[in-house]
Amino acid sequence: MRVSSVRQANTIDGSLDTQEDKLKKLIELRSNENEQWILYDIYREEGKSGKNIERPEFQRLINDIECGVVDVVLVTKIDRITR
Repeated sequence: MRVSSVRQANTIDGSLDTQEDKLKKLIELRSNENEQWILYDIYREEGKSGKNIERPEFQRLINDIECGVVDVVLVTKIDRITR
């Protein structure tokens, strides 16, 4: 999850808390007796540019993917990861 500006953070849909709530609800909806979705971690960035791939949380996410501990990444919008 990422918010790049104060204005964006102050909108209902743009706040990190709102993004987190939406994604947690999606995990609940997708989980069933045949397939359990488990929240591994939350990669939270505030005031960071999506153009910068050297962001600490983004790098931590990439590392977790490469190590095999994360196999699905959820975002509310694709530009929340990178641009």
